[in-house]
Amino acid sequence: SESPASALAAIKTNKMNPEVRLITNKMCPYAQKAWLSLECSKIPYDLEEISLYGAGGKPDWFWKLNPAGTVPVLVVAKQQQQQQIYPDSDLIL
Repeated sequence: SESPASALAAIKTNKMNPEVRLITNKMCPYAQKAWLSLECSKIPYDLEEISLYGAGGKPDWFWKLNPAGTVPVLVVAKQQQQQQIYPDSDLIL
């Protein structure tokens, strides 16, 4: 069978309730559209906001999730060791 075209479609078709985490910055329009889509989908998720700029820059753990350094990033964890990373708003939608 074909895999769903987006992260949200994959979560909705999944029988398990995965842990979903949106890593974002509320000033980014791409992150805003991913956030709105999650809200409309009624999928439970945790939101974690990071700084895009500044003295400290983006945290090291974030660069490991998305080497391109862009937000939003959606992390879907089905089990503690197994997670899928969607590093782009188009992949999330």
